[in-house]
Amino acid sequence: MRREFPAEEDLALIKGAGHIARIAIERQRSQETLRNALNQVQRSEARLRQVIDTIPTLAWCNLSDGPNEFLNKKWHEYTGLSPEESHGWGWQVAFHPEDLPPLMKKWRELLVSGESGEI
Repeated sequence: MRREFPAEEDLALIKGAGHIARIAIERQRSQETLRNALNQVQRSEARLRQVIDTIPTLAWCNLSDGPNEFLNKKWHEYTGLSPEESHGWGWQVAFHPEDLPPLMKKWRELLVSGESGEI
């Protein structure tokens, strides 16, 4: 009985197919890892939001160029402003007109110094 072996061309095709399969498997695993990481971040963000919303004080964070990044539930309850009303620069209406200039001055000083702070 005569035994046949794959030709060099066939071996090259098999090797190429194996390489492509390995890439596809690695890609699938990477996508699963990214999905899991995203799910963990979303759960962590939800827990952090819950903590921020339940602390017994007003809490907010503004981006360095002015608009708010978040305002907690107590902030909205105290000011009576909805998230839509206080979005961006809308938060400024919650402050007395005489208090806003010193607040903005202090904020600019913190931005220039690069330090974190409270106002």
